[in-house]
Amino acid sequence: MRSRIATGALAGALSIAIACGDKKKSPDADDSAGTIPLPSASASSAPPAPPPSAVASAPSASASAAPPPAPTSNNPGGPMVTIPEGPVTMGQICGAVPRITDEELPGTQLSLDEFSIDVYPYPNDPTKPLKTNVPREEAQALCEANGKRLCSEVEWEKACKGSLGTTFEYGNGYDKRACEKNSDAGARDKCQSSYGVRDMHGLAFEWTSSSWGRDQPSLAAVRGYAGSPNVVRERCAAGQARDPERGFNDVGFRCCAGPKNNAAVDLPIRRAPSALAEERPTTALIAELMKAMPADHQKVDGGVVSFDRVWRWRPRPNEELIVGRWTVRMTKPVAARGSELAVFKACGTAITRVERMKGPVEKLDVLRLAPTGPEKLEAEVQTRAQRGTVTIAYWFGALDIKDPPFIRSGNLPPQERDREKKEKEKDREKKGHPKKPPTNGKRR
Repeated sequence: MRSRIATGALAGALSIAIACGDKKKSPDADDSAGTIPLPSASASSAPPAPPPSAVASAPSASASAAPPPAPTSNNPGGPMVTIPEGPVTMGQICGAVPRITDEELPGTQLSLDEFSIDVYPYPNDPTKPLKTNVPREEAQALCEANGKRLCSEVEWEKACKGSLGTTFEYGNGYDKRACEKNSDAGARDKCQSSYGVRDMHGLAFEWTSSSWGRDQPSLAAVRGYAGSPNVVRERCAAGQARDPERGFNDVGFRCCAGPKNNAAVDLPIRRAPSALAEERPTTALIAELMKAMPADHQKVDGGVVSFDRVWRWRPRPNEELIVGRWTVRMTKPVAARGSELAVFKACGTAITRVERMKGPVEKLDVLRLAPTGPEKLEAEVQTRAQRGTVTIAYWFGALDIKDPPFIRSGNLPPQERDREKKEKEKDREKKGHPKKPPTNGKRR
């Protein structure tokens, strides 16, 4: 099993972006053990954290590079901090991992005027229990009783990402214990942004004044998170849709003050008629895909390489990957052919290889969606003596590929590898070296 998480940059734009390093991961895992460093998701850099075991290591910026501003305590309804005017990079950019493509903006910059926000969830007092199970209108009225209002989801995200625009309120490395629901509000010192806003995750979701601007305007956006550790949902960019006319046991709220900022999330949802569709590869596309392949796959001595088949894979709304069948046709010393699958992500004009098979096989004809749904692909592969199934699983931008054990690393077709092996054995015998006996892992 191999998985690839972005560690490089796409034209200098990605910091948590899909690249080509190998890590192990389970595509079904959400949470993480310990502290996991992730690259920054700021606008100036740019895919995170698949399951913890698959997270690409990178230096972790700290949200506490400067001490948070002291909250003002003479406000009705408890302490507040002031968030300065300026831009916020909403969501995570193309190629980020994890990224919920149909819920968050692709690193879009929005501008906000100065506003203030409560340090803690309502009642903004760490010695008192949170107020939950109220409809949004009632939450708004409770804020207004103290001369405040509900925060918009854009204001909430900026207050969470802090002055450094980090992935989590405390930095870019996920720490499952930082906001764990093991104590009351205010008791978890690490669970705060560089602005000094506390307990934005772990205790409760929070109502915002924003509608769910993802083609469902009748629903309201909630931010934050309540539940067991979850690297996807504990990011500042993550949100959910809820019915604003209902109260929920896991939804509270916090209040903001100052003129309302009108910046809002507007994310059209693109749903393809087919999650997997084959298309004819153009010469230009073949050239771009080939550039993203390893050097030993761009040119093979005695062979001709190309991409002869291409599919568009849309594992979830607003996500599109390119799957190509790389082929090598040997012209000398004997005719032989090999094929392997590679998966790519296009962000703007930059195409990055995300994952590929370990090596080529003799036959690879059918690529299909798995019975479990659009987030998994299957391909039947075979050599002269063996056959099996390759699976490719999608996990919020990361991919996990499993090859049958008989697939070997390299760039040569199995027939050519076997021929070279036999030639080497003949050379050894000519030089007086006996043929190496098979050991099957046992001593002889």
